Amino acid sequence: RGPIREALGVLAAEGLVTITPRRGAVVTTLTKEEFLEAYQVREVLEALGARLAVPVISAEGLGAMTEAIGRMQAADERHDVDLFFDANTDFHSALMDASGNRKLVEVHHRLVSQMGPYRRPSARLRGNLERSIAEHQAILDAVRARDVERATALVVEHVRVPQRRLETLTEQEF
Repeated sequence: RGPIREALGVLAAEGLVTITPRRGAVVTTLTKEEFLEAYQVREVLEALGARLAVPVISAEGLGAMTEAIGRMQAADERHDVDLFFDANTDFHSALMDASGNRKLVEVHHRLVSQMGPYRRPSARLRGNLERSIAEHQAILDAVRARDVERATALVVEHVRVPQRRLETLTEQEF
């Protein structure tokens, strides 16, 4: 019981489950509005991450981003949305890690974890995976060129794509 209680406590702290006394734990669900808010916060976090990371990113960080794009392409060819989003998460995490700001990385990780159960709706909101891969490649190219303003603008636009589509959906469509 102890380890399970601890694990549930960690999941609750991450916002992934809601614990109700004498009722138990249930997986937390986000409303359309909460999901939109999560994207808005993610946009700001990733813009800051790009601003901090681009001037100092290492060859290892660039390699992790490049490798993640390769895995996205392979997942797209296999039509595997889950593997695509694993690689997508790794790409964005590599950029955040390169920022050197541990608090930013921690908050970003927590937010992305909360959004994780909504991978399939995110794929539909994004449009198609090929477009997403092209956006990631453009971000990587700007990071490699050490172009802080372009990389930041591309990251912001990349995160805004699903936001715009989400704004047009009704709660039932979401």
